[in-house]
This record gives sequence, structure tokens and C-alpha cells, in this order.
Amino acid sequence: MSACGAESAGLTEHTSVSRTRSPEDADQGSHRKRRRKVLSCLDCRRRKVQCDRQSPACGRCVKAGLGAQCSYVEENGVAASDSRLDDIECKRPSDRNGGFAQNFALITSNGGSPDALRGRLHAQNARIQQLETALSRSAPSLPVVRSVTLGAQESQTHAAETTKSDQDVKPPAQPMIFRGKAFKTEYSGPSSGWATIAQVGDFHHFLHGAMEMSPRLQRIRKEMRARGDEEAVAESHPDYVPTVATADDAALRALLPSQEVTDRAVQLYHATYGTIYHIVHLPTFWKAYDGLWSQAAEPPSSAFIAVILLMIATVACLDSDGTGTDHQSKAASRLRAVVMIDTCERWVEAQTHKKGAAETFQLLCLLVLAKTINAEKTKRRPTEVGGLMLRLMSMGFHRSPSHLRKATSEVDKELRRRMWTMIADLELETSFERGIVAVPWLSQSDTEAPRNIRDESIEDDEIPVELSATTYSTSSYLALVTRSFGLRSNLNVRLNTVGGRFAFEEVMKYTQELTAISQAIPLSVDTAPQAVRAALELKHLQYILALHSASLRTATSSIQRNTSIMTILDTATRIVDVHRDLLNAGNRSILLLRQDYIRAGFVLAQVALTTNYLQSSVYTKAVDDTVPGLMERIVELLTDRVFRLGCEHKSLWFVLATQAYIKSCRDSARRSMYQQEAVDAIVSLYDKSQEAKQQMNGAAASLAGSSTKATPWALGDVPFDMNGILPFNFDDMESWTFEDWMADSIDWQTGSSAPASGGAFQGYT
Repeated sequence: MSACGAESAGLTEHTSVSRTRSPEDADQGSHRKRRRKVLSCLDCRRRKVQCDRQSPACGRCVKAGLGAQCSYVEENGVAASDSRLDDIECKRPSDRNGGFAQNFALITSNGGSPDALRGRLHAQNARIQQLETALSRSAPSLPVVRSVTLGAQESQTHAAETTKSDQDVKPPAQPMIFRGKAFKTEYSGPSSGWATIAQVGDFHHFLHGAMEMSPRLQRIRKEMRARGDEEAVAESHPDYVPTVATADDAALRALLPSQEVTDRAVQLYHATYGTIYHIVHLPTFWKAYDGLWSQAAEPPSSAFIAVILLMIATVACLDSDGTGTDHQSKAASRLRAVVMIDTCERWVEAQTHKKGAAETFQLLCLLVLAKTINAEKTKRRPTEVGGLMLRLMSMGFHRSPSHLRKATSEVDKELRRRMWTMIADLELETSFERGIVAVPWLSQSDTEAPRNIRDESIEDDEIPVELSATTYSTSSYLALVTRSFGLRSNLNVRLNTVGGRFAFEEVMKYTQELTAISQAIPLSVDTAPQAVRAALELKHLQYILALHSASLRTATSSIQRNTSIMTILDTATRIVDVHRDLLNAGNRSILLLRQDYIRAGFVLAQVALTTNYLQSSVYTKAVDDTVPGLMERIVELLTDRVFRLGCEHKSLWFVLATQAYIKSCRDSARRSMYQQEAVDAIVSLYDKSQEAKQQMNGAAASLAGSSTKATPWALGDVPFDMNGILPFNFDDMESWTFEDWMADSIDWQTGSSAPASGGAFQGYT
């Protein structure tokens, strides 16, 4: 028997006896004096408190934030032996193959007691484990650096094997989606609502069944596929529709509508999105705007005209006077907005980056905002917002304007802070919705938060007096939203880190922090606009949903599961109520800006499926009483959004299918009937879209027949897209059934992944 095996056998019989021996002890044989085994860590012994003896760090040290310093070392500096670690080490294949023996011979050849050297090696390995644990807890976004030395590699192997032997669980699988193949892929990570619904039980089978059972939906799908394969109509074709041929200064001016229409749209912008992302200086803006229509004044720059166009495009689908509620007029409004966005974008790309005024960067910020609200080029949004953020960083927007050496007015300094805060907030929102880690700019930035001030108080060379947090101004949102940048950035990283997992205590701690922030908005209900307060509150509620969705997937006890269920129900109810209150007040600005109510619907499906396999309880009854009504209201909210944009039918289809799927979880015998309900709802909307499309095509053909060449057109003349394709294309129906969405289903009882074709969810036992 090898020496290693003998030691292992001895440890099995005498686990309470330390194996640390000196040469004198070896000479004395059976008369050697036993050394008392160290049971408590050094810090607990110093404080004379009870230690739970956990490895690599005890519970008291972890709670006190001293996990990295926790060590089981005797007073003379010799490491306390860990029988479990020694036993694992002796059983490693590399030891049996002689890898450890070579190193052992090497260190003994240089002198010293073998047992003492082995004790030092164990102490170093334990210390490395402690440091790695502390590093993973303090900075989960940073991968543990794997050392090339043998000792570090062995310690990592020991840590992995010890964890497996102690817990005997697999690492939790994270929800994510890969759509497409090879280089044509689209990714949605753990914090994305789409990743959640894609891995809810057999939801993908439910979608396939709904599509296959409806011949009408199959025909629509074929029509959409054929339409997507069609080429753009050539200019020589009789059906060619004239579009904006150029994107020069003249094209920008040609897109401006009448002064009356422009005045109404600009006023609406400043009353809605201008109170959230306030990135202009109002006295300067209105002075330039008056010069836009004055013949005597100097004409404004083309960049300022582009700013006006994007303000109009941003509010194109909002009602300013309560008219235009039919599907046709709202879709036409978005199309006009898309043309403005495209023209301004092409104009920006043609400009040099050497020169830039305030209007240039306002234009870049508004371009991102207008695309977001009008659901234009949604797949490109993360790269576009991230690219703009990196561009602003390359120009120093993330650093304090006080570093500027050349004379800079207070107005320009404040505008830099506002535009940087807006893009940082949008980039964090976009990354969270897509499920990717946001740009790590916090550690590189020292810029101050925008001041809560009124624009009239800003002088060129004098620092304005800042208002209190409870006093509303148009820059209140930007001043308040920066308070939670650190918390939300940390959660974004933790949620989307590969292998990231929250302890239940952490989930509850973050929930309390987010709830406190959302409930402690200092703005008065009577003075601050309702949309500003709603935007601040919803920004934090969506993180609570994501946290408890992850916690519900990996819950190990009924207490954790039930707590997450009730938190999700309360949070989803609050999100829907906030949106409905705004909608009832006639304000749809937040409805078009955010999609957290869609996430709420997807997480509710996760809750319904989880409780479906539980025995009758108060929690199951709470779900049955709450979820159906919530899903009805979510469908109403999303239908209104789709009705006004004339697109995003895919989102509505998934929400309708989710609603039907939740019903089928409770009544599986009527599964086919619920599938048919979802199909009928989406087909009905398609029929309405086709009717509006025929009317719009007639108007477009009439205009095209009277035109002789492609020229820029006025705002209200052309209700068609730039290439003649109308928006009623149902958003690529090939992705309506997860056919090319690669996502493994997850067993929420164990948190482990299963094949995508696995059976139904087994639930909790």
C-alpha cells in the first residue's frame, strides 16, 4: 500500500487525530503526543465566539465581509489539517500516476520535514481557494485567472471536487436564445424576457401545434415568406413608388411639414419625451426655432433642422389632439417617421466627424430615441446604442467637464452631462433587454450627474443654483436616474455573467433596495408629470422581475419558491397598473418607450407553470386569481402599441400564445381550443391590417401615377415606405415558432438543462 493510501485509511479510522507530525514524534513511535485539532478559524478564536467551521470561510467571516481573511491556522502558524481535503488529494488520478510524487521528491530533496512541507502546501491551497472565493463574490463579472503553476491548478481541482462532493448538484443552466446558425445568429441572454419564455416547459411545442392546426395561419406564413423573397421594385417598373432620392440639406428642409403641424409636434415632444430625456437648453432652442420660420433671421443649421425632424418622428405615433385612431392613419404616421429617421441617419453618415456642435450630438441622441420608440431596426439597437456610447467616451463625455482647459460655457457643460446620462441610461436598458453585459464605464467616469435646475437659470459663465430633489424641473429625471446606475449595472453584470447565480439572501437584499428606490421617488405627484414618475419606477421594477425569475428557476425550498411567486405577482401587477394609469390619462409615451409589460407576461407563464404541479395551496389560488386578469391587461397594452405602430405583431403573437398556454396549464383537455383562440386573435388583426394596406396602396399608386421623377416629398403626401414595402409584414413569421431558436429547456426543480425535445416540466415535489 502506498504512503498516500495508508494515510487515507488512517484518517478513516481516526478522523479526530491530526496528521501533522514532527521528526521527534516519529522517533517516539506510539508514545508521541497528540496535537489537538483546530476546529475554529483564527478570527473566531480571537473573538472567542462559536465558529460554524465551514470551508473555505466560516459563516461569521462571510457575513462580516472578511471571507478572504478567514483561515484555519494554529497559533504557531502551521496550517490546520483538513482530512477531507487530504483524502480528496490522495484519491486524485494525477497522484496515483506519480504527478504528486515527483513534486514531493523535489521538495524533500531540498530539506525539511515531509509532513511540515505537506502542511504548508495544504495551507497555501486553502488560502488560494479563499482568495478565489472572495474574488468571485466581489467581482463576479471577472473570470478567475487560472495560474500556470501546478499548485494553483491543483487547488482549483480540489475546490471543484469538494463542491461536487458536498453539494452533489449541477451548476444551474441559464436561459438564453441563439437564433440562426453559423454567422447569421441573434442572441438573447439570461436577463432577456424572450429567453425566459423560450424555455418555459413545452411552450415551443404549444406554438408549433397552434401554427400547424390553422391552415389560415399557414397561408399567411407562406405569403410573408414569399413577400420577403421579393426584390425591391425597380425604378423602371410601372409600380415604382418615388422615394427620397438624396439626404442632403435640401432633402432635410423638404421633409419639414407646415409650421402649424411642426409647432404641434415639437410642443408635444417637449411635453412628453422632453421631460424624460431633456438634452436641450430651452432658451437657446426656442430662439433657434423662431429663426426657422422667420425670413429676416439667419437660417438655422441643417443639424438643427434634423433635430426638429427627429422630434417630430419621435412623437409621430402619439395622439396630440385625440384624432387619427384608425389603424391606417397610425401606420402611416410611423411610416412618415421612418422616412425622417432614415433621411436624418444618412445625412449624419455623410457629415465629417471633425466638427461638432451641440446640435450634432443632440441629433445622435434623438436618432437612437426615435428608433427605439418607432421600433425601427430593433436588431441593430444594442450595437448602435453601444457604438454611440463609445463615440461619446472617445470624446470625453464620461469625464467631468471641469477637465476642459479651454473656456466652456456652463450651458455646454450641462448639455454634455445630460447627453451622456441619456445614452448611458439607454445603453443599460438596451443591454438588459437583450441579455448582454452593458459597457463597463462606471469605473472610468468621474462626470457629475446633471443638475436639477431650470434652463432659464443657466448663465454662460455662472454656475446655477441647484433645486432640491423634491422640486420638479425638466431635468429632474436625468438628475435622479443616475442614483441607481451602480446598482443596476452590478445587477446587469450578475444576471448575464456566464454561470452567474444569486443566493436567495442576495435576491431578497437586492429586492429590498430596488423596492425602496422605486417607492422613494422624491418628486411630488401633484407637480411632476406622471410619465416621469412612471419611468423612474418601472426602471427598477423590471430588475425585481428578472431577479425572482432566476430565483424561481433555481429555488431549493418551498419558502424560496413561494416568496418569489408572490413577489413576481405583486411586481407584475404594479408594472401593468402603472402603464394602464398612463394609458387611461391619454399618455402613451411610456407605452411606446418601454416593453417591461411584455417581460411581465412571460414571467407570469413561468409562475403559472411552476404552480401547475403543486398541490392545492394558497399560492396556487393566488396565481389563479391574479394571472388571468393580468394577462388580459397585458394583451390590451400590447395591442394598443401594435395598433399605433403597425408592426411588432410577433410580440403580440407570443403574448397571445403565452396567455393561451397559461390557460392550458390548468386545463390540458382544452389545449386545442386555447391554441385556436390565440390564432383567431392574430388572424383578425392581420385581416384589419390588409384592409388598411389596400387603402394605402391605392393612395400610393395614385400619387405615383401623377409623379414624373423621384423627388423629396412633403410630410403628409406619401403614406408608404421608402422601398414600397408596407409595414404589415408580421415581423418575419419564420421566427414565430422557435424553429431556428436554439434554446435548451430547463428543469426548474434542479436548475439543470435538458434536451430541447425533452418532456413536460415535472415541477416541484
